[in-house]
Amino acid sequence: MTTAIEKPTGIKGWGVANDQLTMTQRWVSLVSMMITGVAVVFIVMKWNPILAIVGAEYGMDMSSIGNISGLALFMGCIVCFPAVWIMRNIGVKFTLALSIVITLAGSIMSLCVDTAGLFLAARVIEGAGMGMLAAAGPNIIPRLFPLQKMGLAMGVWSQWTVTGLLAAIFVGSRLYASTGDTATVTYLGIGLLVAALIVHCVAFRLCAVDENVLNAQAAQAQQKTAISRNYVRAGIICAFCFFGYCWIFGLCQGFYPTFLQSLGMGVVESNNPATIAQIIVVLVGVSLGVLLEKVPLRKVCSAGGLILFGGMVILSFNDFGNASINAWLYTFGIGLLAGVVPVAIRMYVPFLVTDPKKMDYVLGIMAFVTNLTFFGNGLFGALIAQVGFFNAALLFLGIPLVICTVLILVFVKSDRKILKEEASE
Repeated sequence: MTTAIEKPTGIKGWGVANDQLTMTQRWVSLVSMMITGVAVVFIVMKWNPILAIVGAEYGMDMSSIGNISGLALFMGCIVCFPAVWIMRNIGVKFTLALSIVITLAGSIMSLCVDTAGLFLAARVIEGAGMGMLAAAGPNIIPRLFPLQKMGLAMGVWSQWTVTGLLAAIFVGSRLYASTGDTATVTYLGIGLLVAALIVHCVAFRLCAVDENVLNAQAAQAQQKTAISRNYVRAGIICAFCFFGYCWIFGLCQGFYPTFLQSLGMGVVESNNPATIAQIIVVLVGVSLGVLLEKVPLRKVCSAGGLILFGGMVILSFNDFGNASINAWLYTFGIGLLAGVVPVAIRMYVPFLVTDPKKMDYVLGIMAFVTNLTFFGNGLFGALIAQVGFFNAALLFLGIPLVICTVLILVFVKSDRKILKEEASE
């Protein structure tokens, strides 16, 4: 099959092997992607643990500090579909390298500015790099791994934001607490980006022919090993409903430490729940990826995870209960939400849509909604200032959560039912 398509040349052929990679080589590429992801997310999320402190340096109050995180995500919505086009037409390895370089440029700019407007402009540039990576990453996994063996790989890749955020929360908060200088956190992030770019250039490779293309060729030839499904509408709905998870995860990770600080906790203590949660995410997410390869529970985990664990997170914002209990409720709620839902939906879309081009753009929609939380950051902060943390969470997080859950339950065909129908045929 590898002779059916000529190997790309020029920039598009950068990193493309002469043959199909071994499983070890595929995992080396995935590890290099994870290093890139951790570095980029660290830079973009580095201010979450000290959002109010950084805002105060630039004269921002509670109603506007959400823009520090929100505007970093703004360009993600703009660049996601261009990133998919660049990946398809200019090259996968080039796209990942470009995302690192753009993020690096924004980080360097942030060290050279002294006004809120220019600081936020630098955040927009940083966010553009992360947006490109968010669009490219899920599309690369089906290129590297066969659909039948994608579970563990997608489970691991789904931790790229979580691992980077864990590094930002754990290292960033402690680095600032020990130095009292926000610039030191940026310097560390720049070092990570440079290291990631070197690793990427050396280690990342692609198969001579993408695995999803091989699957499409086999389906066209009616080979029994092929998988051919194109539930495109259901795939788009799943991709759109990824918004429900991103909305809660993105806004809460930015504001929950601030909520705990408002109850009297210190910078490090207020970020401990999020730190512990990230460990839960990694353990649950990787294990779930393996499970979903074998058991058709993608719909159950997608919809059930949203409503059950998302509800726990919303309840944890109540400021009339015990702060310690709220913190543990948040820890397990956000940990299980981020461990279950993104893995389930990222595995659901390639399950529903196997055509390579359609899969790319459906997953591009997922990347687009990933960055929509930028709309919410400033508004969430302003709403908190008006009605308090708990009421703001009920309104601003609860309603989108319910809508996305209902869309999956009603309009997305069950993976279990699809497999039963295929078995009967």
